[in-house]
Amino acid sequence: EEAYLRMLRDFELAQSPKRKEQLRFRIKSYKVSQSIKAEELKKGTLKPEEVFALDPSLMLLHVALHIEKFRNDLNALALAFNLSLADLHSQLSRLEEAGLVVLHKKLGQLKVKEIKESQVHFSREHPLTRAHQSLLREMCQSKLQTLSLKKKESFMVTFSSSKEFAEKFLEAQKRFLNEVQKLSSSPQSDKVYQLNMDFFSWT
Repeated sequence: EEAYLRMLRDFELAQSPKRKEQLRFRIKSYKVSQSIKAEELKKGTLKPEEVFALDPSLMLLHVALHIEKFRNDLNALALAFNLSLADLHSQLSRLEEAGLVVLHKKLGQLKVKEIKESQVHFSREHPLTRAHQSLLREMCQSKLQTLSLKKKESFMVTFSSSKEFAEKFLEAQKRFLNEVQKLSSSPQSDKVYQLNMDFFSWT
């Protein structure tokens, strides 16, 4: 595919370590998504939004398009994600193929006419959840390494406690996430943020 060949070419030519790491992840993500896509399409079970879920870069673009300044200025969107306009147009075409956006050309320029909603977060039982989370986690780790301490908040703690604590913590976590969801539903959104949470027992 043309977009894949362009990624390989750009990877070979990239001088910046940050750009090279970004392209390395996109190449890996593309290979994984195409592999799963081919296998599932044989069974006739893969839905368009599931193809989208296998490429976190598409998910990020879809979320960013809900922000007016990015939706109305694709140059700003490309700059925010360190993409060339050609790469951005290719990604937007993939979103359109998945039924997640409607595109049209106005005065020779590509425009986003409509954004379709999708089930971005799959259930724990969904067969593609682990693949999606694995790819997204790797992308997050890559992004975190490029950010200064002022631009990220990281927290990690290991401790001993009881089963009763774990149950209370999970209840508190649900309340917290519900509150975050309410706060994030602002019509004045101007950035795409990431929040990851893991809680598990080592023993």
